[in-house]
Amino acid sequence: MTQANQVKDRTQTTNRSASPTAAVSGAFAAEHSVESFRSDRRHVLDLDDFSPEEIEGVFQNADAMSEVLNRQIKKVPTLRGKTVITMFYEASTRTRVSFEQAGKILSADVINVSGGGTSTEKGESLYNTALT
Repeated sequence: MTQANQVKDRTQTTNRSASPTAAVSGAFAAEHSVESFRSDRRHVLDLDDFSPEEIEGVFQNADAMSEVLNRQIKKVPTLRGKTVITMFYEASTRTRVSFEQAGKILSADVINVSGGGTSTEKGESLYNTALT
């Protein structure tokens, strides 16, 4: 059974799903008495790249975030003082709003940039556009 199928089975069994808010920092985990899932990964391309322990860590943090979202104040200071920039080149309202909400719950300042109207349309590299 692939790890993706294991995740699917676990999700169906426990009626949980990972969200963009799942991977939170050690400070959040300590505050909520859960073991933190930390990763040096900069991108998530395939669930088969994750070990079962990493997948379990994501679910544990999702459980902790679920508790936060049921509180009166639905924020944690994990990304306070940090800025999260999202850039979408295609219309993706649900994904954009989900990532924006996750950043705000983690106390980040969130900036949304749409692909249309950026300097990439004039031939500037994505890297240089992002640096701006």
